[in-house]
Formats: sequence, C-alpha cells, structure tokens
Amino acid sequence: MMTIISRLLPVVAVSIASLCLALGRPSPVATPTNRSPLIVPYPAGGANDAVGRLDWPEMAEMLGQPVIVDNKPGAGTTIGAALAAKAAPDGYTIVLGSLASHAVSPHLIANAGYDAVKDFAPIGLIGVAPIVATVNNASPYTSLKMLVDDAKKRPKDVMYGSAGNGSPCIWLANCSVRQRPST
Repeated sequence: MMTIISRLLPVVAVSIASLCLALGRPSPVATPTNRSPLIVPYPAGGANDAVGRLDWPEMAEMLGQPVIVDNKPGAGTTIGAALAAKAAPDGYTIVLGSLASHAVSPHLIANAGYDAVKDFAPIGLIGVAPIVATVNNASPYTSLKMLVDDAKKRPKDVMYGSAGNGSPCIWLANCSVRQRPST
C-alpha cells in the first residue's frame, strides 16, 4: 500500500502544482492590436490639441496600447466628430468633444453627419475652458453689459472677432446680442 501512495504522490504533487500555476496566471485580455485614435476635431497647435496631447499618455497606459492624436479639423468640428461617430463601436476610438462639436455645430450645419446625443457616450470631463471678452484699453466699454447694450443699439457698428462658425465665442456673442421677443 505504501508503494501505491509513494508512486501517486509525485503525480498528485505535479498535478496540483500545474493547477495552481494555471489558476494563478492572468488570462490575456482581448484588445485590438491597432493603435487607438484620439480624434481631435481642431487644428494642431491649438488649445484643444494641447489638451489631447497632454492626456494621451495616461489614456495609452489605461488602454494598454498606443494612443495616436489624430487632428481632423474643419466644418466647425463636424468633420472630426462625424469620423468618430462612424468608427467601429469598440470603445477604442475616442473623440475630444467640445461645446462646438456636440452642442453648436450640429445645429448650424444641416447634415453634420452625426447625432451628438445618439452617436456618442460620454466617458469623462477633461476640463472646462473660460471664455473671456476683452476690448482695447481705449474703448468706451468698461463692462460686458455696456458692450452688449451698444451692440444691440448699433449692430452694424460694433464688431467682434471669433474663432469662426460653431465656436463657443461666436455662439456666446450671437446669444448675447440677439433680440429675443418677449413672451
């Protein structure tokens, strides 16, 4: 009887050791072998591009694979946002959305190529950017209210600059100056 136990003991020990090794080894996670694009719907060198490039190393570490910043500017951010909306729904294509791409431009452009609500799932807030109105020191305006009141009185005489259609600045300017009918 001792001989059977002494013969089975090494086999049982190796079996238990193999089982422990197999259970202790982490199973591979199925991830795409491609790089994950971070679509920035703005030109390279701007503030949104800088935010994307500052955040991509941490995103790459979290995803366990490279993240490539892919600038796709144009049409008030709708070119990049539409490209992201049409990407495979695997969670590896990320778009750096903004007020322009998800609230303003889809309403300014008849067929933006995406539905800002249905085609995207928010995964986090990266930051909040203030909008600052400034005037020349020699101008008569000392407050935003003074500027807006004058622009309402003289809409063809008061000029302003913005980043273009679809940008938060032009949206804010149009909303501030627009005369709304009373209800």
